[in-house]
Amino acid sequence: MNVTPVVIDGVELHLAKALPGVLDYVTVARAEERANQLRPILLEGLDYLGPVPYQPDASRSIEFLATGGTVVASAVGGLEAFANHHLASFCAPPMYNLEGELGGAEPAVLVCGEELTFRQLADKPLNDRLGKIIPELKQTPRPTSEPWWRKLRQIQALAALHRHGITDPVSRKGLEGVKSLTQRFCDREYAGAAAMMLSVFEFISPGWVGEQRALHLPQPPGE
Repeated sequence: MNVTPVVIDGVELHLAKALPGVLDYVTVARAEERANQLRPILLEGLDYLGPVPYQPDASRSIEFLATGGTVVASAVGGLEAFANHHLASFCAPPMYNLEGELGGAEPAVLVCGEELTFRQLADKPLNDRLGKIIPELKQTPRPTSEPWWRKLRQIQALAALHRHGITDPVSRKGLEGVKSLTQRFCDREYAGAAAMMLSVFEFISPGWVGEQRALHLPQPPGE
């Protein structure tokens, strides 16, 4: 296993190398499991005095929604890091001097009919990077017909709603129906994010996690 040398309180040691996307996977797997545990608790201790039952313990709903948000945000953040890491092997990121100035012309690569720098590649939507750009650069099939592709698009859409603070009922590409983000979390639309990440890793870069590393990672929760 690759390692990273560090110093903690004066002690030099080696830690397992943090592969792009894998640390986020751990966060997603644990948050997804926690959200599954918190969801049924929302139905406990309801106040039935009004016309509609009310959950008086706000901490329950806040923790559930925060955990659902962690799932979708961390999943997309991890896949962003994973995608950009692989793009960097084909087109190097720009180099800056000590004054923060760009040192020379930025490298560019021709892909999908465009000549793009790393920064321009990284600005492309995540689904374009994973679905078109990286497969063309690697000369591998596109993943858009893979079973996990729909879940990727769903989690990507949920993360966008979460990131932009859109909590009112809306329709959005990749999602079904017109629902609030809260309702989507209550419907467990976040479920399957961790398993999807592992599928993306293996499709784009077989063996990315590896058998030895996988032994130390949490299993994806069942949907």
